[in-house]
Amino acid sequence: MKLKFLTDEKAIIENEKQLHHRKSEKAREGMKLDATEAKLNNNITCIAFDLMKTLATPIVSTGICYYKRQLWTYCLEDL
Repeated sequence: MKLKFLTDEKAIIENEKQLHHRKSEKAREGMKLDATEAKLNNNITCIAFDLMKTLATPIVSTGICYYKRQLWTYCLEDL
């Protein structure tokens, strides 16, 4: 019984993983399409943010303060 539960749970996790990868790929394709369109049309500007490079400002180690602050620093770089 326990083995069947683990097998079912593994299948659910695998399905969620595949869905995540499909969504990720669709978002990446959309970003490429937007960038291509911006290159072809001077009236369009395409800006992309890598949210993994955001820095919480100020840097605090207390959990409650971490979730209550509103200010973030976005590290932008010219590619």
